Amino acid sequence: ARIRDDLAARNIDIEGATIVRGGATPTSYISLSRATGSRTIVHYRDLPELSAADFTQVDLTNLDWAHFEGRNPAETEAMIARVATECPGLPISVEIEKPRPGIERLFRLPGDRQTLLIVSRAFAEQQGAHEPEAFLKAFANDCDATLLILPWGAKGAYALTEARELLFAPAHPPETLVDTIAAGDVFNAAVIDALLQGAELAEVLERANALAGRSCGQLGIDGLSETPQASIGD
Repeated sequence: ARIRDDLAARNIDIEGATIVRGGATPTSYISLSRATGSRTIVHYRDLPELSAADFTQVDLTNLDWAHFEGRNPAETEAMIARVATECPGLPISVEIEKPRPGIERLFRLPGDRQTLLIVSRAFAEQQGAHEPEAFLKAFANDCDATLLILPWGAKGAYALTEARELLFAPAHPPETLVDTIAAGDVFNAAVIDALLQGAELAEVLERANALAGRSCGQLGIDGLSETPQASIGD
């Protein structure tokens, strides 16, 4: 009930959420460094991942974009296939956050549509990458997304287009680093929002970096979307 109330207060629709009777709510215990703003997360989960069967209960009408986290790859692949079948042309994006068994099956997204893979720096580094530009070019050989984006934290963000054009935008660190929790999710949301608004790719990266950087300068993310800098075209 507490989680439902928290989501409702932020106007997040949970109509399609699956309630697992007898399940335990996953919890994260976060240690935040006052000195650096970095965090250490201890996560406990005793709840099954969302399944493709669960996802069939989600209404896909009136969607502008379908975004997935790269979890439970086999089930996520089936969810993406449903979107591709029922919603031709709907843009699809997937965040590749960390290595998981079978994660490579999410590198190829179906259909003739805008497709986006957002690959985390942690994933790239766990693949042995040290240079983001070289990693993106090599990774592009294993996927067919129309756009690849690789946020590289305080060193900025990189993108590779379908035409293999490489773009870079510098980071926007806050004056004082307060809290890095959810900065990656803020970046992803800003990217999708900017693309939906038709922004040029260079501006997409710029806006995403700016919003993510601003989130690192405050506790939590409430109020971020209310700032003038959060909207495209200002």
